[in-house]
Amino acid sequence: MSAVRAPEITAQLVEACVATHCARHFPTFYIKAAGEVDVAYVAEGRFWPVEVKCSEQARPAELK
Repeated sequence: MSAVRAPEITAQLVEACVATHCARHFPTFYIKAAGEVDVAYVAEGRFWPVEVKCSEQARPAELK
């Protein structure tokens, strides 16, 4: 499991898991733009952009 110990690989795996979960349950979109949206989905008539963060500690400045 050395690949999971590499932070950049771990972040990519977490992002892929979130995107896959959203795609299984909602209409899901990838937005190619300059922003930080990793995946977007539509639920309950609303558009939900999601930025995935993977770290051992969430910092208040990173929460939106």
